[in-house]
Parts: sequence; C-alpha cells; structure tokens
Amino acid sequence: MPAKRPARSKRSTRSKPKNNSHGDIEIPGFLSREELSRRLRLSVRTLDRLNTARTGPPRIEITSGTGRRHGLVAYKLEHVAAWLSARAVTPQPLNRPRLRRAR
Repeated sequence: MPAKRPARSKRSTRSKPKNNSHGDIEIPGFLSREELSRRLRLSVRTLDRLNTARTGPPRIEITSGTGRRHGLVAYKLEHVAAWLSARAVTPQPLNRPRLRRAR
C-alpha cells in the first residue's frame, strides 16, 4: 500500500486579496459597493444615487483607463466612518408645555 500524505491545511498563511462572488477583489481597509450596501442596509442603487447627488461617502473608482466607468468601485473604511459621523444628529428637546396629571 502506498504511504498516506500528511493532511494539508486548507488555509494559506499568505495574505492575498480574495475574490468575492461578484469578481471584485477584496482589499483590506476597503469595502465594495455590495459590502457597503449590506452593512448600511441600503441598496447599491441608493449608493449610486447618493454618489450622483454628491451626498454619499467618498468612493474610489478604478477603471481600465479607456474612459468607461465599468471598473472597480471601493469605499475606504475611514472615509465611510467620517461620512457617517458627519451625518450624526443630536436630538433636540421638545419646546412644548408639559401636561399635568389630573388628580
């Protein structure tokens, strides 16, 4: 009988970019459109609308250089965190008289 090979680890010890189901490369410190939309519970289309209105989080577009806009879109985590912080709303007290209880 031939000798058994030792079991190989399924995980690589090298750190390398991974491909997700959409073919985008996962880069540490960045989020894809799909991942950001999942985390914010917004649709990808809403993120696109926010970008068009220039009210969304800053994004990075990596294109092929041919002028077409079908490249990779990535959001830096720090930029998303700053964008969310800028949108924080402090609750204001209501300016209405208090109702008294009837005795």
